[in-house]
Amino acid sequence: MKTMKKVVAVLMVAVMTMAMSVLAFADEEITFHFKNVQNWETVGGWIYEGIAFTTNVTPPDKCAVVNGEKQLWPGAKCEDEGNGWVKITATFSSRDAGAAVIFNNWVADNTINDTTTQEDLDKLAASGVLCDSSAKAQSPNVMIGVKKDGWVGFDANEYWISWDGSSTGMMGAEGSGLSKEAPADYVVAGGETPTEAPTEAPTQAPTTGSTQKAPTTGDSVAMTVVVLGLVAAVAFVVSKKKANA
Repeated sequence: MKTMKKVVAVLMVAVMTMAMSVLAFADEEITFHFKNVQNWETVGGWIYEGIAFTTNVTPPDKCAVVNGEKQLWPGAKCEDEGNGWVKITATFSSRDAGAAVIFNNWVADNTINDTTTQEDLDKLAASGVLCDSSAKAQSPNVMIGVKKDGWVGFDANEYWISWDGSSTGMMGAEGSGLSKEAPADYVVAGGETPTEAPTEAPTQAPTTGSTQKAPTTGDSVAMTVVVLGLVAAVAFVVSKKKANA
């Protein structure tokens, strides 16, 4: 009985180690592709984790940032993919929260709460962002992870947003213009069109023409920790059995 209790205790420690390792490396990279039908010279991406605009996860290295923390509208420059498509990748702490994304013409607006001080305006100017509220243009709110039929969060690593350029209604997971599969007119600069976008997290390295990414370093480290934890647990049990023999 004592031996059994020890085995159970060791296994519980192993399970806790696995859970902690997964939580420690839970960051997820999600890529958003946007059809620039308005032909904006530069496209900005303004991204929040959580559909209630709770945590700004706009890539800080690609936008004006104040005091190393506060991201300013219009957000980060999107990467040009060619043929009218741009993309931006953000890192989320969880797959469950979903995202609120607004694409824009990368023009600042000093009338909104995100731009309130002279320091904000100075940072925008230094970043080369035009600050002219009258010239500002943007897409509707793109809400990924809206609760419906018990579903919430991300169910893909990539999303395509095909805004028609005029509609103003919220674009939700069930709305028109938002897809987790590449639309027929999505052709990257290299001339290759992915035939199908995976609907789940990738399990292998990307094939030619795909924009999916292999698991991040954090995922690999987490898996290594899990395996080592199990190996250690088994070794401990075996050694105890030998000692009691």
